[in-house]
Amino acid sequence: SQRDGGGTSLSAARPPTEEVQQQQPPEHWPGRLREPPAPPPVPATRFPPAPPNAESSSVSRVVVLPGFGNDASDYDTPLGQPAEVGLKACLERRGAVVDVVPVKRLDWLGVFANALADPGALRGDADWTSRAYAWYLDRARRSILDAAAAA
Repeated sequence: SQRDGGGTSLSAARPPTEEVQQQQPPEHWPGRLREPPAPPPVPATRFPPAPPNAESSSVSRVVVLPGFGNDASDYDTPLGQPAEVGLKACLERRGAVVDVVPVKRLDWLGVFANALADPGALRGDADWTSRAYAWYLDRARRSILDAAAAA
């Protein structure tokens, strides 16, 4: 067994391999993989419903901005899984109207191509006006304005 500088045994801090292998994370959606699959779990939290006489502006709208390197489909059908397991469906089950900024995985290559022409990006101190991310911010802005107009 190894010892750190204070004399504490490092191997005592690590659980045995058998215990690590026996630990399983809780199943998020019990029964999803059986035939026929179980329905999605009932959400514990919901967006507030719109009052019966309310205008459409009182409906909760969410715009999802895909993370760096992600595709819009990652929030709809993640890794080719059924749509009901995606973030979009999860939020819709909670009562939100969901829009995902239209981004393809290959679009992110433009970040690197545009960064080559941007001295700030090459130095590592580019800000939000950088050409490297202008396309993403334009799409995000367009999606947010569209969602606001539809609300």
